[in-house]
Amino acid sequence: MIYWLIGLLVLIGFYFISTYNFFVSTKARIKAAIQEIGNQLKRQADLIPNLENSVKGYLKHEKGILEMLADARFASRAVWAGAGSGMVLEQ
Repeated sequence: MIYWLIGLLVLIGFYFISTYNFFVSTKARIKAAIQEIGNQLKRQADLIPNLENSVKGYLKHEKGILEMLADARFASRAVWAGAGSGMVLEQ
């Protein structure tokens, strides 16, 4: 009978030890996951200035294209307005 009692106590001890280890390892995994989220947010925040500089460069390029397009439209209107008044277009 005493061996059964000792065996039961050993099993209960193993149960509590394994449960404690499970909770400790789960806590460590949760901390690691939270730190990984923090690292990803920091990397994302570090990329925002690069994105801003890229957009500024693209806007400079677009501004130049839009200015050239507006000038071309103005020149085209001037040519067609002159052609409508009896002028002959040279080719």
